Amino acid sequence: MIVNYYLIFLHQIMCSTAGIISQFVDQCQQLKRAKTSEKRQ
Repeated sequence: MIVNYYLIFLHQIMCSTAGIISQFVDQCQQLKRAKTSEKRQ
């Protein structure tokens, strides 16, 4: 029972961390796009 609870807890941490990383990557890509658009102008 304890092992199952630990696995669920670990899974939640991995999912939340992946979500934060994906958001961070999206923000970085948006910043790069904004900079490239400024250079084109």
